[in-house]
Amino acid sequence: MKIAKNICILVMILCITLLQGCTKSSKDIGFEVYLGKVYGTNVENYSISEKPLFTDADIQTYDWNTHEIIFDKDFFDKLKAKNNNDDTKMYIGGSKLFNTGLMDKFIVYVNKELVYEGFYMQSVLSSFYPVGATMVDLEDGIQITFNDIEGSNVIDKRDDQRIYNILKQKNIIKE
Repeated sequence: MKIAKNICILVMILCITLLQGCTKSSKDIGFEVYLGKVYGTNVENYSISEKPLFTDADIQTYDWNTHEIIFDKDFFDKLKAKNNNDDTKMYIGGSKLFNTGLMDKFIVYVNKELVYEGFYMQSVLSSFYPVGATMVDLEDGIQITFNDIEGSNVIDKRDDQRIYNILKQKNIIKE
């Protein structure tokens, strides 16, 4: 009888532990942008960074009409210091701010769900023209633009309602 009682207690402890693991932490919920590091010349051959490039916690404002993101000053200063941005270095493509490569991607998630991916702006010297969402470095943040060509079937997912809702909830959206 004592063994059955111990097994019952053990099962109850296990169930409580498992149920606690199923609840989402508020830390896990939000807007996140990751780096997709491309290997070689095939843009479909990439790995996603373990840590995000930035999250909603790093954003001061997100202008919904222009998709311009102004970073929090502390985050922006740390980012510039970390990547040791050299104003004399010429970039053919990629993000100087995030120190990315010519064909690397950025990947947008909301609440750990993939929303869309895009590329970084290229210089006029680059023969690579990204179609779709494109991240452009700004003086104090970034802007996500949309490049299209006639006949492409690429859908602009920057206006996804999940993004709007989470940014509105976090009180960083500017309309």
